[in-house]
Parts: sequence; C-alpha cells; structure tokens
Amino acid sequence: MNTLQTRALALLARDGLLLMSDPALPSIVALVAGAPVRGSWWGHPQGRTIYTLANRLIDHPDVLLLKLVAGKDTFVHRSLWSTRAYATRAGVVEIAALLPWPAA
Repeated sequence: MNTLQTRALALLARDGLLLMSDPALPSIVALVAGAPVRGSWWGHPQGRTIYTLANRLIDHPDVLLLKLVAGKDTFVHRSLWSTRAYATRAGVVEIAALLPWPAA
C-alpha cells in the first residue's frame, strides 16, 4: 500500500466520506493534487495518479463508491455501512441505511 492510499484510507476512517472531486469538501483529487482542481482532473499532471488511487480505493474491502453527496462519486468507509448497505455492491442504494442519524 502506498502513502497516498494510506492517507486516503485514514481520511475515510476518520470522516467516513471522501468525494472523488469537489472544490470545497475533502476529495481524492485534492489529496493527490495538493489542492482542489478547477475543471476536469483528467488533464491534471497528477491525473493518472488520481485515477490509480481511486481504483485502489474501489477495490478495498472497507470502501464503497456511491453517487451520494450532491450526486457525486463518494467513497464511503465501512464504519457508515449498515447491514442493508451491503446491497449497494449489487447496485441497490439505500441512502437512509448509510446515515448515522434518523432520516427526515
């Protein structure tokens, strides 16, 4: 496991959620690039590293990738999963099952 993956997993364990890319919230792109990236991260000099890290997180047994926060790709740490959330690997998303508080 490389340093970036270790840092990303530590952030996920601490915060529970980590976006792929966002100008204000913690994200994989900002972690790798050192700051949020304006526009598409694909053209960033660290684009290949960002892509590799994202795929390593997707393959990690403690991480799910969902369209969650503002419909964006969101990495979710196992600590926020519930029993019903296991269905997300099969494509069923129950957002209420992931929330640590009662859904409104």
